[in-house]
Amino acid sequence: MQERSPCRKIALPAKIAANVASFLLPACRWNNVTAKLNFILTMKLILFSKPGCHLCEGLQEKLEQIQSLQFDLEVRDITTRDDWFQAYQYEIPVLYLVASSDPTPVLVPRISPRASIEQIDRLLQKILLQSSKNKAE
Repeated sequence: MQERSPCRKIALPAKIAANVASFLLPACRWNNVTAKLNFILTMKLILFSKPGCHLCEGLQEKLEQIQSLQFDLEVRDITTRDDWFQAYQYEIPVLYLVASSDPTPVLVPRISPRASIEQIDRLLQKILLQSSKNKAE
């Protein structure tokens, strides 16, 4: 019987995959390099938003169009919880990245509404790589 991997497929530029592999793979005990990268680089994005926020809607649309990274996008409505509303009412949209290799959310720097999909993609890849390096150290 073939062993099933808990990993999802993810497409990464070769340069980033090589950098991540050099930092993280020696610590892993799995045999399949692809499975290692897929497990380590699976991520979730948490977008704090509220109804009628045009900046939030614009960022969400751009995030949904990114195809070079595979991630789950969770949109949290700050009006549903008082603690979220108090924390983010003047800051939205607020975006956090959660990598599977480290469940601690990483605050993504504020993204300009004029940022292109490609710029957002590069920013997320850079943050993912940095969080992976920090975890390896």
